[in-house]
Amino acid sequence: MHAQRLIRLLLPILILVSALWFVAPQVARAECGVTHTVLYGQNLFRIALRYGVNMYDVAAANGITDVSRIYAGQVLVIPCPAGVSPSASSAVVPVTTYPATTYPATTVYPTPSVAGALDCTGFRATSPLDGLPDGATTFYWDLPRSPAGIEIYQVIVVDDRGRRVASFDTAGGIYSVYGDVSFNGIGGRMRFSWYVTALAGGAEVCRTQVTTVNRAWNPYAGISP
Repeated sequence: MHAQRLIRLLLPILILVSALWFVAPQVARAECGVTHTVLYGQNLFRIALRYGVNMYDVAAANGITDVSRIYAGQVLVIPCPAGVSPSASSAVVPVTTYPATTYPATTVYPTPSVAGALDCTGFRATSPLDGLPDGATTFYWDLPRSPAGIEIYQVIVVDDRGRRVASFDTAGGIYSVYGDVSFNGIGGRMRFSWYVTALAGGAEVCRTQVTTVNRAWNPYAGISP
């Protein structure tokens, strides 16, 4: 009798706990029209789920053709779902801004001092595209359409873990820079990415696209991939 009474007392509690356990998690939607900086280990599906948007909408908004390939430090634009404007969305999840220590996805960063004279159209990384040697190489890029006010071009190299491993600077008006990308210089990782930034007044005003390259192997050195 005592055991039966105890079961009758515990049964409602067990039912309540089970109901809470199997409640489907709710996706909290952050304010759309914002940007998200990719952290190491994140993927596009989880990022889209966080903001309550479709993964393929995020990919389309950022020019991503392979949804399995995003990189730490990449800045993603979070689009608004159809029929929802940025001002009408509900900001439930806080949007965190992280330091820009790795490569971006956006291409134009105007500043008030040069915005009227600067046109970043055509600013594009062009070489190398086929790999980085164990040694030095020359990076090339196409200059912006109207580069007035640009003082410095800087090539940024990051490894496949999103770590910045090198930067090479040159004066404005020049479209190439020579830098050490050897094993000793940037490490022995298998894959790297690089991009070029344009600086004016100490601020970044333009960026090229991110170019991903493998380590170029020298068959005559007796090294195999």
